[in-house]
Amino acid sequence: MRLGSTVYLATLLAICGSVLATTGGGTDVCAPVNAVLRIASPLLPNKLITIGTLNVCLCISGVPSFVTTNPLALAAVAIGGKQAAINAIISLINSASGRQTCNYPGHSLPVCQTGYPCGFTCKDGFVPSPSYHPTNCVCPPPYTVCNGNCGNYRACPSGILRRDMHGKQHCPVGLSVCGVYGKGSNAWECVDTKSDLESCGGCMVSPHASIGADGVDCTAILGVSDVSCVRGQCIVHRCNPGYQPSPRGNECVYSEDLDPVLMAAEFGLDQTTIG
Repeated sequence: MRLGSTVYLATLLAICGSVLATTGGGTDVCAPVNAVLRIASPLLPNKLITIGTLNVCLCISGVPSFVTTNPLALAAVAIGGKQAAINAIISLINSASGRQTCNYPGHSLPVCQTGYPCGFTCKDGFVPSPSYHPTNCVCPPPYTVCNGNCGNYRACPSGILRRDMHGKQHCPVGLSVCGVYGKGSNAWECVDTKSDLESCGGCMVSPHASIGADGVDCTAILGVSDVSCVRGQCIVHRCNPGYQPSPRGNECVYSEDLDPVLMAAEFGLDQTTIG
């Protein structure tokens, strides 16, 4: 499948959209997709293999995650590869009749809904306003905004590291003094180790050279796709293809039954239609 200029631009938008969604707000392209998904196989590069009909509301920024969870998308990945599957689905979004360019407010994440492709949800304690077809994320009184989060705060610490008269480092209550990757022994930052993904349960970079790291980088868990740090513990929500959450939910365990390479056998050319 040749990657045209439209798909190329859409791929760039997917990357930008993902970044903007992470920081809250931004622009995305969303559409209700009801179309046949076809993919080229390296074994038959000049043929398109019909995978099945996608019937889903989807935004371009959500496609990279979609291809790791949706059964049809997983089949497309197994046959043509991840990038080819992403490009094919982005093409379906761009050609959908209900395609819309969506502009999101700060503290929001896209939630494509049939009949309302530009829907979104709010994060960081903010709530949608108005409640029906919202256009903004607000922090309603009596709550206030502190360091980008909406909540019931008596005071709002700056989060800036400070030193006492003896040179000892201090952080606001609830935050820990941690070192900073690649910044030398004199670099410090204040971290909430109860919820920080990269320093969960403790500092990944010790504030003292003689003390080892006592935290966990949840994002470095092998096979993890979606993870949170809750009360200082890594909680795995979703794993990459080939893995599944462990019984305790703190890691991803490899499973041959979920391996996308082995799954390809289940979607052999004899089980598909050549388009």
